Amino acid sequence: MKDFAFKVNLVAVVRVRADDESVAREVVPMVLGAPGSVEIRLANEKNAAKGHHATVTDVDFSIGSVKPLKKSG
Repeated sequence: MKDFAFKVNLVAVVRVRADDESVAREVVPMVLGAPGSVEIRLANEKNAAKGHHATVTDVDFSIGSVKPLKKSG
């Protein structure tokens, strides 16, 4: 098999309850880490069960700026 790497832009909305926005902003990166080996193994098992012959070997995320979600209305 060949190895392929893909760069994917992701957008996440993380809701945080905190006393102020600066504290909330600091904790956001903690929940956006890459999945561990267990999550990757489960994804690979699920794909294999579906007959997909591809194996995820690693996932890396880089976290950019943390911006508040603009509410409409």
